[in-house]
Amino acid sequence: MQRSDTTTDNSPTSDFVTSDEFDLVNSRLLEIDGLNERQLIRLEHELSQFEDWMLSKGKDPDRKKALAEDTANDYIFRIQQFLIFAWANSKQISTRIDSRYADIFVEALDNDDITKNDGESYAESAKRKLVNAVKKWFMWRHDISGSEPWEPEVVFSQSHHNSASSFTKLERTLLRE
Repeated sequence: MQRSDTTTDNSPTSDFVTSDEFDLVNSRLLEIDGLNERQLIRLEHELSQFEDWMLSKGKDPDRKKALAEDTANDYIFRIQQFLIFAWANSKQISTRIDSRYADIFVEALDNDDITKNDGESYAESAKRKLVNAVKKWFMWRHDISGSEPWEPEVVFSQSHHNSASSFTKLERTLLRE
């Protein structure tokens, strides 16, 4: 995204919108056609408010329990993928996103229509994390504006892995006796 101005001596100058100007907006958003500097500033403001909310009460808004900073940063990164998807599907750039686009996003994840940069499908656990970010976004919107809460129709599971112990808690107790 480039903005060119002409100085009084008619020599062109160029100002680029760079990721250095925005703390929260990731570089993929800077590449979106039609996203102007004013919209980027508004988006940065929205993401900053979302981050502040997560760091003050994002884990449990009713009890004012905060999320860890790393967790909030992960949500900020992931929500931007959803915003890009919603904008592409709505043909409108806005942070006020209808929950139907969240449903379409989850369906696209479930059908593997949304893939990683290398074209590979996301693992179930990655899909779950993306959906959790969208849930958190709608939780925030609900908390600050009273908008409708959103719950996905599809729930992605945590990837299962072998634990250090293949014994159940009861079996471990019996073994110790």
